[in-house]
Amino acid sequence: MQSGHRFEYSTFPQTLEELELEHKREAMELARICDKEEDDENYKHREVLKLSQYFSKCFKIVTSRFMFHLLNIILVSEHVCN
Repeated sequence: MQSGHRFEYSTFPQTLEELELEHKREAMELARICDKEEDDENYKHREVLKLSQYFSKCFKIVTSRFMFHLLNIILVSEHVCN
C-alpha cells in the first residue's frame, strides 16, 4: 500500500491510556486510507468494464453492418452475373 500519509510520533512519555488511544486513532486512519484506496481501485475496474462492454457493443454493430454490406455485394454480383 503506497500512500503519502505519515504518522508523527511524540517524543514525550505517554500513559498507557494515551498510547492505546493513539494506537486506535492510527488504526482507524489506516483503515480509512485502505478503504479509500480500495474504493478507488474498484472505481477503475468498473470504468474498464464499462469501456469493455461499450467496445464489445460497437464491435457487434460494425460486424453486423459489414456482414450486411458483404451479403448485399454478393447478392448484387450474383444478380449481375446471371
